[in-house]
Amino acid sequence: MNSSFKNILILIIIILLCVLSAILIYNNKTKPNPYELDFDQFHTKNQDENYREIISIPFGENNFSAFATGLSDQIMVTSDQSIFVFSSEGKLIKKTDMPFKGTIRAIHFKEPLLLATDTTLYFIEYGETPKIIHTVYFSNNSLVRCLDSDLDDSLIFVADAGMKKIHLVGSNAEIKGEINGKYTENDIGFVIPSPYFSVCVDKDENALWAVNPGKHKVLQFNYCGDFISSWGQTSIK
Repeated sequence: MNSSFKNILILIIIILLCVLSAILIYNNKTKPNPYELDFDQFHTKNQDENYREIISIPFGENNFSAFATGLSDQIMVTSDQSIFVFSSEGKLIKKTDMPFKGTIRAIHFKEPLLLATDTTLYFIEYGETPKIIHTVYFSNNSLVRCLDSDLDDSLIFVADAGMKKIHLVGSNAEIKGEINGKYTENDIGFVIPSPYFSVCVDKDENALWAVNPGKHKVLQFNYCGDFISSWGQTSIK
């Protein structure tokens, strides 16, 4: 076999390989990917949806940290420097300076005002110039994420994702106890894989609901921390 024939054969093989590769690439591009994650379905809005945006409230500072609703449907928004209060129509009612340094993680918009950073709960006298009345420090490992209180605001529930517990704090800033989420002898309590942890008081039943995110459950306790019931189950085991 002479060299010219070899060169022609090699050239033919190269051309065939190029054609085959082009065909494979084209088929892969035109064939739907069964594993593709498509977000388009989440961008489509149903005209009959129950919830829609009715107002947008700009407040002029980029480091927004937390918000809560209060009496008369007023809305409180915090940044690292300021506390804002808006009406339900979005009108600015009040703006004051933050009385301490730190990023706010949770707000309880009542009197006194309660603000929480990752590690500390602040009782605030919210006048023209907010003043700190009491402080409650929990732990360097704390990640406070939610606040609520009983009917007469004498007991405050502090959801701490870092310590995986709910602190029970009195109205005079004394720690009265904790809820660790254990409701059987062998239960491990709250399983919190990320820094998100919520509680909500059911004032009709005088009970506390708490999410247990790692177990995909919500748990109901009385105000003393005694377990009442649970709802939900893990779909994948």
